[in-house]
Amino acid sequence: MPAVWVVLVNWNGCDDLRECLGSLRSQSLAADRIVVVDNASADGSVSMLQSEFPEVLVQPQQSNLGFSTANNIGVRLAMAHGAEYVVLLNPDTTVAVDWLEQLVATADSDPDIAVCQSKILLYDSPDLLNTDGNVVHYLGFGYCGNYGKEDTDSTDGAKDVGFTSGAAMAIRTSVCKRIGLLDEVINFYGEDLEYSLRARLAGLRVVAAPAARAWHKYRFFGRAGKRKFYFLERNRWIILLSYYRVRTLLLLVPALILIEVGLLAYAMKSGWFWLKVAAYRDVCKAFGSVRRLRKEVQALRRIDDRTLLSSMCGTLEAPDLHSALLDRIGNPVLDRYFKFVMKKV
Repeated sequence: MPAVWVVLVNWNGCDDLRECLGSLRSQSLAADRIVVVDNASADGSVSMLQSEFPEVLVQPQQSNLGFSTANNIGVRLAMAHGAEYVVLLNPDTTVAVDWLEQLVATADSDPDIAVCQSKILLYDSPDLLNTDGNVVHYLGFGYCGNYGKEDTDSTDGAKDVGFTSGAAMAIRTSVCKRIGLLDEVINFYGEDLEYSLRARLAGLRVVAAPAARAWHKYRFFGRAGKRKFYFLERNRWIILLSYYRVRTLLLLVPALILIEVGLLAYAMKSGWFWLKVAAYRDVCKAFGSVRRLRKEVQALRRIDDRTLLSSMCGTLEAPDLHSALLDRIGNPVLDRYFKFVMKKV
């Protein structure tokens, strides 16, 4: 089997981390090394690691660096030591005994596979899905695939998906050398979506491994609260402005106006209107970063926008976004416009 490193990013998750590492100890395929990048935890996480998991390589930080920056520390270490795969795993997960073996076997089954996520189930409802492969909407939204549905998929092979979940995903390090690491501007929410799109734009596959199972203590808001909406919206716009060709962006303007009006109304009703405004402001302030990211990803391009769009969907099915207005009017209009765009690009 190829050399595999597992990287976990921790921030005040001592008890979850202990349980996660315990499940990693019993793997049928042992990782060559496990790295925990600790984002300045104040709950004794580092001392717990040093006393209970001496085999783990701990990388304590002086501040909370965020998801992308902290994970990249572990990825660089893995690459420097010759790892062929680096697996990103959330510390609030537990994994099946054969999780790593199945994940790496699927990722290694095709040299065109860049990123591979495991099947992720809900920790509190272990027969229900958190995601079996995430979904990308053509206006930049990303959400869990088949969230809350019963796990009935027993397929062993690779399953192409819209984007992979950063909660449990393997990255081929040769791909990191080709397309780069996680983007550190998109540092909270949306990092996995952006990286999957980058791999796909480079002509590579983005897949899930249904036979690899992990259980996630998933909460939509997590520790960010409503501020999560700010990060999701800011990063959605950064991704949109970076990935589509200019002609495609112009074609999308009517649909973008429609969804922005709806989002502003929803934000006002739900109490995060000013977070939405802040997202607009900070996208404008990040113009230089957007320009840099756009230049980098467009240089990787091996497919056209029609091919990129073919991996996306035209309707929003995320449980947290359901409303009668969206279901009866918004989704039919958005889906019809998606089909129109597909014919024009």
